[in-house]
Amino acid sequence: MTRHRHVWLSAIFSGTLATFSFMPRIYAASNRPAVSQRNLSLMASGSVASNGSVKFQASLPGSTDPHMLYQFWLESEKGWSMIQDYSSSNMVRVPLKSGSYIAAVYGLTQSQFDQHQWSQAQIATAVINAGSQVQLSLGPSAVQEQGVSLKAHSTNLIDPVYQFWIENPNGQWTSSGGYQSSSSFRYVPPLAGTYRIIAYAKDRGAPNNGKDSVWSRVERMQAAPTETTVATIATHLDNPLPLLHNSHALLLGQSALVSCSIKDDHGNPLVDVPVEFTLTNDSNPSDHVSLPQGLNDTEVTNAQGMAESVLSLTNPENGYATSLAMNSGAIARITYQVTVPSAPGVAATNSVLFGAVQESGTAVANATGGVEKTASWGSPVYHLQYAFAENIDQSLGKPLTLKMPASFILPVSSNHSAATLQVHDNSQDLEPLETWSPKAVTIPEGFTRALLKLSRLNLPQGSVFKVTFTPKGKGTPYVRTISGPISQLAASIPIPPEMTGGTLSLTLSTPSLINSQEASGVNVTSLTWHTLSGSVVRVPVPPSDTAWQAAGVNYSVATDLNSSQAQKYLGSYYQSGVSYHVRVPVYPEVGDGVISEVMNHHTVSDFLVPSVNNGNNQNVLTDTQKAVPVAPKVMDTLPKMDWGSPYTVSSTQSGGAEFVGRLAIPGTHMAWPLMHSYAAFVAGSGLVSSYPSSWALAGQSVVVRAQVTDRFGNPAPWGTPVQWSVPTQITVLSRQGTTDGQGEAKIVLEANGLTKGLVSAKSPGYQVKIQDKDATGTSLALKWLPLRFAFTSRLARTYDTSSAQFVKRVPTQTLNASQSYEMGIQVLAGNEPLSGYGVEMDNKQGQTTPAITNSHGIAQWKITTNHYPAETWNVKSVSSSLDQGTILALNGSPDAGQGPVAGFPELKIPLSWQSESIPSLKWNVPPPALAAVGAKVPFTVLAKNADGNPLVNDPISFSLWGQKTAALNTGSVSTNAEGLAQVWVSGGQAGEEDTLEASSPKTTASVTTPLSWLKPLGVSQMVPLTLSLNAAKKPNILTVSFSRSVDPNSVLSNGSQFVVKNPHTGMVYQVHSLQVQGSQVALTLSNSNPDISAHSGIQVAVTPVTYNGITSIVSDTYQQAAPSSVVTAFAPSAPEIQATAQNGNLNVTVSNHGASIPSGQSVVIMPGSPSGSLAGLSGGEADVLSTSGVATLDSWKIPYQDQGAAKVTYVVSFDGKTFSVTG
Repeated sequence: MTRHRHVWLSAIFSGTLATFSFMPRIYAASNRPAVSQRNLSLMASGSVASNGSVKFQASLPGSTDPHMLYQFWLESEKGWSMIQDYSSSNMVRVPLKSGSYIAAVYGLTQSQFDQHQWSQAQIATAVINAGSQVQLSLGPSAVQEQGVSLKAHSTNLIDPVYQFWIENPNGQWTSSGGYQSSSSFRYVPPLAGTYRIIAYAKDRGAPNNGKDSVWSRVERMQAAPTETTVATIATHLDNPLPLLHNSHALLLGQSALVSCSIKDDHGNPLVDVPVEFTLTNDSNPSDHVSLPQGLNDTEVTNAQGMAESVLSLTNPENGYATSLAMNSGAIARITYQVTVPSAPGVAATNSVLFGAVQESGTAVANATGGVEKTASWGSPVYHLQYAFAENIDQSLGKPLTLKMPASFILPVSSNHSAATLQVHDNSQDLEPLETWSPKAVTIPEGFTRALLKLSRLNLPQGSVFKVTFTPKGKGTPYVRTISGPISQLAASIPIPPEMTGGTLSLTLSTPSLINSQEASGVNVTSLTWHTLSGSVVRVPVPPSDTAWQAAGVNYSVATDLNSSQAQKYLGSYYQSGVSYHVRVPVYPEVGDGVISEVMNHHTVSDFLVPSVNNGNNQNVLTDTQKAVPVAPKVMDTLPKMDWGSPYTVSSTQSGGAEFVGRLAIPGTHMAWPLMHSYAAFVAGSGLVSSYPSSWALAGQSVVVRAQVTDRFGNPAPWGTPVQWSVPTQITVLSRQGTTDGQGEAKIVLEANGLTKGLVSAKSPGYQVKIQDKDATGTSLALKWLPLRFAFTSRLARTYDTSSAQFVKRVPTQTLNASQSYEMGIQVLAGNEPLSGYGVEMDNKQGQTTPAITNSHGIAQWKITTNHYPAETWNVKSVSSSLDQGTILALNGSPDAGQGPVAGFPELKIPLSWQSESIPSLKWNVPPPALAAVGAKVPFTVLAKNADGNPLVNDPISFSLWGQKTAALNTGSVSTNAEGLAQVWVSGGQAGEEDTLEASSPKTTASVTTPLSWLKPLGVSQMVPLTLSLNAAKKPNILTVSFSRSVDPNSVLSNGSQFVVKNPHTGMVYQVHSLQVQGSQVALTLSNSNPDISAHSGIQVAVTPVTYNGITSIVSDTYQQAAPSSVVTAFAPSAPEIQATAQNGNLNVTVSNHGASIPSGQSVVIMPGSPSGSLAGLSGGEADVLSTSGVATLDSWKIPYQDQGAAKVTYVVSFDGKTFSVTG
């Protein structure tokens, strides 16, 4: 771009004028040029841009004559002309066009003028350049000691002359000599390196100075050495992170400064040598790596022979540097190469390792209470940590140690590898209420994907097979759930990538009713995983790089707890007749909740109870009966703490403190997330000890005996006093206050419902141990558990009843009369399975079956229709089961109680046997297995009743498993009159593996299908390109060609998605049938249509069709829908296309070989890849045009832009013909 000279002049110049083409009046008296006097000056002011107005003003500072006369002349491209004759005015204003001008003024006194003393005139001149400019052109490079031509071109100068100035690589300026009329100059660069060159131009009559010249912008010229002798190239990473202990490594989120050193044979640095940086490999395909010019960069070595480039890495999942640095799945090994174009045989290759920071939550050591670790960064819900009930009593307590274990993860190899572990876990045939859980499998760290392969997956209705992958470090688990009925000989379940590795666990649960023919179970054969970088190396983050601080906990406003809630959380500490209030930490703070015991409006006791985030950014109380008593109000202030080294803290005061930790890694400027922890400092006397425990069924009595001995182990004498301690919630049936002859005392206890309490006894001066049927200790923790029966339906819903609820009726279970089943219930004590318990099943129609629960608390029996269309099985306790010495056990621990329970639960299970075919649910068309990112994917199911007729207005539930970002448009749809229901899935990301399930409560049926998301290759939009007519074929056949392969399942067989029309007459043609093959759809028209003339036009509109709530859209095999658009054909035609790409525009012309083109003909321009965009449209989107009028040709100029480094090919389609042009 030429730099225009635009200045404001206020200049004074005096000099000698050249000979005039027209002789002014003063020269009539003299044949020689007048000599100017120094005391006359001429000033020019005003805008000298093109078409500006300039004011010329003469002044005579040393004159004493007030009567001066002035004459003004102006030289332009037409020569000299007088613009003001002699007058007393010393100023004249002249409008100027673009050009260069010399102005002259003559000054005479009145006396000189009257006497015609023209030779005595004083003269002054000024030069004005209005819109004058000069441009410099030269080649981009040259060679040392070889001549190069410098060329200048000027405009708006009358008689231009030129001068060139050159700065060599050492900073020295030289000129081409004096101003010359030649506009070119040949220059020989003496040195290799970068030159700066500028051209000057002026009128020949203007003085030789820069003020009255115009000049070009400074141009650079690169002069290569006569012979580049590159011997070595050394590469470096200039900004490695020292903590990684690797000179090639830094963190994700940082930019890598890579440099090279170029030397000759003697080890001397080579200066001003062009070098190229090129990316050659990226071990992580999910990342985007770039240099300043995309995949490469060109730089020039400096005085030390060094050149530097910046290598950056981004990842679509992480838009910020900190979140990217914590994404262990984005770590990568980037390989780059450095070459010198002038020395093609010399190159150097090196790598940059981008690592991540991985932490495993916070940890507290020396806590006397239970400690839960925090979840890792990025988890949407914190699993909060509690250093719960720390004992900081001076005599017993230890300082707490705060830790945030973290490490750097670096890739050490760029090779991908796969490992397969043969598993061979088989569930065998399934039984009612069975739970199968094989040994967990460990997947090592650093894998991109894993695949669990099954050779059998046969699950009856109501069964649930769950695959759970738990990342190392207690990250958020990935859970994949598959529900029966399903029958597959082979299946594969993908596991998402996880750089930390983790454990894979499987669980399978069945309902109470099982069809054994459908329940052959699961056979797991193998697990295959692919490593991202072959292997990784871990570098511990020093503990000194973690900063900790403590703050008091802010609590919510106190709210009331009802008696049942208070008893639930406080257990044996609960007292009746008092009020309880609760406060929890205000989110996002963490810590224990505080339950206050209030009497007469005064807090008499406080209890700490763990709280946790419920997932809705609210803290709520969590574990029950883990309360710790503390002095009232001590939790409201931050206790004084003593900090030690390394990172220990202790206190001799009670109170609660929230500890906040943050990584502070030297060499990084990232804001790492905060990690929360909490400690409750509680005096030693407030701790809860662990005591032997026993259990009994609610309503049973428990006999506890106290053995009283002296210090030598001898029984205490008869009548020795014994003091019993029993919580008020436990009923004392009888109590002995003194010992018998064997030194024993007995107490009989009972409780109804869920009851817990600590029982102890003491005798002053003696040692006391107490025992029941199962446990012995100084104190016993007793609990009474309600008896429960549980039944799980074929819809995987559980119905239970307890001794307090007695009879429970479950929904009717519909069974096939031609099959046999196994049915079972589970007997529980509280929430634990109860073994050895007797039950009896009776259908009141002559079938009675007794059973004893197994170790899982399950009792089962076989059932058949027995020709009863309906029956109800009553399941109840066997009345004598507790009186015949049956050994009841809870997780191997025997029942400590005796006698009857508080109540016997009973289940009523109605069955309906149907001999007809059962209702069905299936996919209406084969569901798609693959979907492009950004697509909306339709799924349609067909529901039929037992007679095979459509189920109308039947609610169908849809659910999506395993999704990361994909979502359903709705979770429930009612079937239409044809029994069809449709749902849409969208929003999946590349590599995501989902499973869609549809279920019908009325049919008790469900179907599932997998869906994988990816980014397809090739053009990114599905659009119709051309239309061709086979008029000779009867009936006529029209073929629509699309930009991508058409999914046959997306096309309706009746052709209603294709509207065929004559654009001139408006006649619509009926489609009889169609055929899909690849990217083409052939439409066969109906015989009832008139033939399409070979000398007419036709158009086909591709459009979605919605009927009775079901939408059908023509799409490609990746579910990318074709937009509503029109494609045309006309005859006779000889289509021609011309297209060029110039200056960011596509110039497209279509013609008909000299004949007319009808208006409205479609012209489609399709980018060959998503990186190309047209006319401001989205990348990869087609630009659909139409001819504007009847003419022999039509043309367009369409702006385009290529986003990537590679050039994009654009395809132009018109009347069945295509033409490609590269941008």
